[in-house]
Amino acid sequence: LFPNVVDAIKTKVSSWGDGRSQLLMNPFFFSMQDMQIEKIYQDLKQQEARSQEKKYEFKQSTTVATKNDGTPNFEWSALSAITIQELKLFESCKGSVLRGTIISLPTVMTGITIFIKDDLGNIIQLGIYNFIPGKMDRLSATNYARKHLCKGTRVEIAEPFTKIFWDGNRGVRTDDPREFRVERAQKGDLATARQEGNEFYRKDMFLAASESYIFGLNSEVFIPTILSNRAQAFMKCELWSNALADAAASLTIRPNCEKTKLRYRKVMEKLQGHCNTYAMLRPSLSEVKWSLHSDVPDTPVNPGQLKDEGNNAYKIGDYRLAISLYTDALLASKDDVRTVLSNWSQAAIELESYHEALAAASASLRIWSDDKAVFRLCKSLAYLNAYDL
Repeated sequence: LFPNVVDAIKTKVSSWGDGRSQLLMNPFFFSMQDMQIEKIYQDLKQQEARSQEKKYEFKQSTTVATKNDGTPNFEWSALSAITIQELKLFESCKGSVLRGTIISLPTVMTGITIFIKDDLGNIIQLGIYNFIPGKMDRLSATNYARKHLCKGTRVEIAEPFTKIFWDGNRGVRTDDPREFRVERAQKGDLATARQEGNEFYRKDMFLAASESYIFGLNSEVFIPTILSNRAQAFMKCELWSNALADAAASLTIRPNCEKTKLRYRKVMEKLQGHCNTYAMLRPSLSEVKWSLHSDVPDTPVNPGQLKDEGNNAYKIGDYRLAISLYTDALLASKDDVRTVLSNWSQAAIELESYHEALAAASASLRIWSDDKAVFRLCKSLAYLNAYDL
C-alpha cells in the first residue's frame, strides 16, 4: 500500500466507533434510554408474575474481541489513573486503572451494559461480563445489577480493554471479575446481607448467596479484631495451632488486614516442619477447644469492655488471661457473624468449594460452636478426604 493510503486507514481506525461521542454528552439521550430500560424492567416483572415456570439463563461471556492476556497480574494499589481520552482501541492499558461514575441504568442480557463518566466529564460504554454470580433468571439478574451498579456508584476497571461493540460504537469490556471493582460508598450491613444471602440460597443461587455473605462479613471489625488479638496471645503462649486457627478465621472475615496477615505468616513459619496443613490444625479442631453455646453468659456483658480488658492483660504479659477475656468477648458478642459464616460454609459446599467451606465453618467455630457448623466442618473435611481429622 502507498503511505498515504496507510495514513488514511490509520485515521479511519483511530476514529472507528467514535461517532456517538457528541450524542453521549446530551443528557436527553440518557433520559430516553433510562425510560426504555425501565419499561423493559417493568415488562419483565409482569412476565414473572404471570409465569410459574422458573427459567434460568447461564451468564457466560463470548470470546469475540476480548482481552486475551491470561490471568490478571497486577496490584490495584500500583495502578495509575487513566482517562477515557487516553484509552487505546483494541489494546489493554497496562498498569492503568479507569475510574468513573455510573450515569445510566444497567441493561442486562448476557452481560451488563452501563455508561460511566470519568472525572474530566467524558463518557464511555462499559460491557461487564461474569459479574452476576452463578446463574439467575433475567429478572433476578437485573435486580442484582440494579442493586450493585446503581447510578452514582463509583467503579474501577483495571487495565481497561477498548473494543467496538456490536452496534458499531466503542467501549470498554471486562470479562474477569477481578479486573472490575465497585467503590462502595458504605460497607454492607451484615443483617441485610444475611437475609439476602438466605433468599438466594433458597432459590438455589449458591454463588450469589456466598457473595452476599462475604460482602456482609467485610463490614465487620470487632470480631475479626478479637480473633486476631487472641491469635497474638496464643503465639506468646506458643500455642501455634490455635494461633493459626484464629488468624485464619480473622482473615476469612477480614482478608485485607495487614497486621493479621503478618501474624498468620509468623505462625506458618513456626509450623514449617509440618508437611500437612490439616495436621497443623488438628488440635484446634478438637471439640474440647471450642466454646459452646452453654458458655454464653445469661446476663448481658459488654463485649467491648472485655476486649479492652483483654488488651490490658496482654500489655502486662498475662497472655492466658488475655486469651480468656478475648474468648469471653466473643461469647458476649452478637451471633450474626458466626451464623453468616456457617451459612457461607453451606453455600460453599453446594458449590463444591470445599476449602472455602472448611475455612468458613472453622472460622464460625472459633467464635463458638453449634451443631450446624460442626456438621459443615465435618462434611468439608470428608469431601477433602481428610477423614483422620
